[in-house]
Amino acid sequence: MKILNITDEEYFGRPEVSSSQSKYALRSAMHYKHNLENPPKPSASQAFGIAVHSRILEPDKFFTDYVVMTETDKRTKAYKEALAELQPHQNALTVEERDGIEYIYQQWEQLMPYQFLDNPQNEMVVLNEIYGMACRGKLDMLGDNGFIDLKTCQSAEPRDFKRAMYNFNYIYQAAFYSLLTGLNTCYFVAVENSAPWGIKIYKIAKVTLDSGKILVRQALETIKKAKESGVYDGYTEEIEIV
Repeated sequence: MKILNITDEEYFGRPEVSSSQSKYALRSAMHYKHNLENPPKPSASQAFGIAVHSRILEPDKFFTDYVVMTETDKRTKAYKEALAELQPHQNALTVEERDGIEYIYQQWEQLMPYQFLDNPQNEMVVLNEIYGMACRGKLDMLGDNGFIDLKTCQSAEPRDFKRAMYNFNYIYQAAFYSLLTGLNTCYFVAVENSAPWGIKIYKIAKVTLDSGKILVRQALETIKKAKESGVYDGYTEEIEIV
């Protein structure tokens, strides 16, 4: 395992396979290749999640990169003019979004999820081989004994979040990071992306993590086969009984 101190631009420009890329191979090699060549732009909810991550994990960067817009109506000329004045690296937040992010940060500090990790460090870039393939990951918080992944979501209620863990491949990501670091202790900190901004901590069971590792092996084998053959197949032509 190798840990790097590099910028986001350097990280995303690296050739190793990441969790966010490889998960598409669970659908097919064709989907993996398409995503690699056409990375999706963040949705509004994902952009909010990125801002939350920045406030909690990279506060100095947050106060440089985010600007609160006093004009609340995004349809007005005043808002659009203020938006045009932002620097290329800056992003806009509404007052409500800013207040929500600050409340989330206060809850994070009250719960102190980092207390479960030994020597925790934020935004750590890790390189390692997984099943013979060069892989990379940027972990929200990495300690000597485990790691934490911060997740913004619609609902942090246990039944809803457990569904989201599978629907959005959170288990896959946790398993990928486990294999990348050799650590089997993983916590999700689930944060709701709308008021009242609920927050809850989850520890991932070993059996759940192991089930995700099976999927990681499946995805990486699909990628390896496609790279070796040069053929990125889509779905099989056989008719499935459902």
